Amino acid sequence: MASFIDIVNFLTINDLACTPHKGRTYLGHSTRVYICMKGWGCADHICDAAFFQSVYGTQTWQRKVLPIEQRSELTDLIGEKAERLVFTSCFMERGSFYEQLQDNKKTFPLIHRINGELITLTQHEYDELATIQLADFLQEYLFVNGSLLRNTPVEALAKRAGGGGLSALRCIMLEGYAQALWAA
Repeated sequence: MASFIDIVNFLTINDLACTPHKGRTYLGHSTRVYICMKGWGCADHICDAAFFQSVYGTQTWQRKVLPIEQRSELTDLIGEKAERLVFTSCFMERGSFYEQLQDNKKTFPLIHRINGELITLTQHEYDELATIQLADFLQEYLFVNGSLLRNTPVEALAKRAGGGGLSALRCIMLEGYAQALWAA
């Protein structure tokens, strides 16, 4: 498990901390996702993966990113389990992830968005990734967009994330509704 200071130092050394990301900096966005995961009581490797969930770039975000050639450095920092979730989050074709949210099976094949190969996750890994995706979405909703008008199947993510997922979604939606009323 990496310490929070080690994680911030890694981003700073690699000149990523101040990279613009979803209306904030990469460090600001990632910290919020990480804190969300910690608040849900997720395992350390999932929290670490959540912090770096877009560090190599994603299908929708391609600003300054960590080169894939530095994958071993990230693995040394956060461990293999966490880095595998990071890699998958960054390189999966989102449609192949979303279309399986309702499935109950032992393995989940996701399409690599660049080379078309399959990235196969166990059900447990897939559920961990769904939890990370939900935290990322909720952070973006709460701090950037202010609306749920995005092509993200948020209810299915919340169900897949289990435990705190649906409760967190309800709280975020109520808070967003309260903010809209307050602003009116």
